Amino acid sequence: MIPPEILLDRAQRKKQIIKHLQEMDTDLMLLQEVMQGEYNALTYAFQKTHWLIRGKNIKWQDTQSASGNVILLRKALFTVLGGPLAFDFGLGVQCMYQQRPLFIFNIHLDDLSHQTRLKQVAELKPIIEANARIIVGGDFNEQYSSTLYKSLGLRVLNQKPTYYIERKMCIDNILVKGLPLKHRHAFVLDAFKGDRVQQFITYGSDHLPVVVN
Repeated sequence: MIPPEILLDRAQRKKQIIKHLQEMDTDLMLLQEVMQGEYNALTYAFQKTHWLIRGKNIKWQDTQSASGNVILLRKALFTVLGGPLAFDFGLGVQCMYQQRPLFIFNIHLDDLSHQTRLKQVAELKPIIEANARIIVGGDFNEQYSSTLYKSLGLRVLNQKPTYYIERKMCIDNILVKGLPLKHRHAFVLDAFKGDRVQQFITYGSDHLPVVVN
């Protein structure tokens, strides 16, 4: 669906992604499929204002990939407590926010098997149940209405499509517990009315950004 000169121009895509992150200037950012060169560019762009927390590379069907997840936290608002929790499907970090503990997970679940995805989120449940304030965000590779989301017992904030390449799907989400929100839902940034080529040119990604205020 995407012309090769756009799809394979990684330098331009990276530039567009970082440009939008800088323009949105958010306190917390959860990124997936970050390779080494992209991590270096993120560090250069954000190290003065944000903590950059990196997990190990994601494992797909028992094969280690070349990319992983990254969490960015604004230094003026968050204090990081210890090193990250590393999973084959993402990472978690405990921090202090508004003088209270907060656990944040950035996940990228298996793309083939519902049962594997259930096993992956089950690894998070003990921590979710033991803590009062939780954020779980990322690419769930499963529609928001799935039992997978319900199994976590968290509030699901996005019900709108975030991925159009194969078919229209709501697979990127942000789930919360114990946090006051200005709005009761997430916003999917999509000004292109189904024009995926323009999406790639503008956002640099095949997934649309999801934002929570």
